Amino acid sequence: NNLTLFFEFLSEGVRPGRPEPVRVVADGSFVLENVPSGNRQMIVGLPNGSPFYVISTTLGEIDLSETPLSVVEDAEAGVIRVRLSSRLATISGRVVAEGPENGEVVVLLVPSEASKQRFRIAYTAVQTASDGSFTAKVAPGKYLVLARRRENLPSLIGPELKALADEAESVLLQPEEQKTIQLRLGQR
Repeated sequence: NNLTLFFEFLSEGVRPGRPEPVRVVADGSFVLENVPSGNRQMIVGLPNGSPFYVISTTLGEIDLSETPLSVVEDAEAGVIRVRLSSRLATISGRVVAEGPENGEVVVLLVPSEASKQRFRIAYTAVQTASDGSFTAKVAPGKYLVLARRRENLPSLIGPELKALADEAESVLLQPEEQKTIQLRLGQR
């Protein structure tokens, strides 16, 4: 088993820390240590290119994607269960640009759910080929999809997302769906 999960924690008013990699052992278990104490929103992700995505993350009956994890210093939180699926959706297409083609073009997929937009590992970025084509395998869900030159990508997504949403394409992807779209290169 060569699977690594990435845990990202967020507390109100604080920028998220770096995603914490945790190796999953052969029996499917993992140990997550050094979790910051307090009430923490949490998201779990997998590395780009993984053949899986996270369906749910629970602690007993609590859905940790919706309810903050309450962590007491030097205590065990309990057994966190992460359910995975391999039923990824595929989105592909082409980016068309008006004017000169210079600079690397990146297609950014942003989850539509505001609760996920605060986490870095919820975003997918794919560089286009020289002809403007791209393909990405992502978890099913609703996304805002936009194309930008690499140097015009926002350094911090959260505050700039409302402005970006105006130029983004809204796409709903079902499990194992293959969708093709055409994007215009954003000028900002």
